[in-house]
Amino acid sequence: MSSEMTAFNSLTLNNKSGETGCTEYYELFDDAVDSLLYQKVSGMGIPGTCGVRMPLGGPYLSATDIQTIQDWLVTGSYMAPSDQ
Repeated sequence: MSSEMTAFNSLTLNNKSGETGCTEYYELFDDAVDSLLYQKVSGMGIPGTCGVRMPLGGPYLSATDIQTIQDWLVTGSYMAPSDQ
């Protein structure tokens, strides 16, 4: 399995955060702003029980990279890499 498929499966099949006390989902199809993945890479809206901004300790992603993740969540995160 390719590294792209491994990463895709980690986000879509094991979607719920493993952090103690956090009940949020990393990926919400068609809803980037409420997605824990988006919240953690953007640093905005992270629920108090769900840890801190990613990557831990920085350096943080650029605005362009964060926008790419937001666009992916809204337009195609439900599709496997081979389907896009």
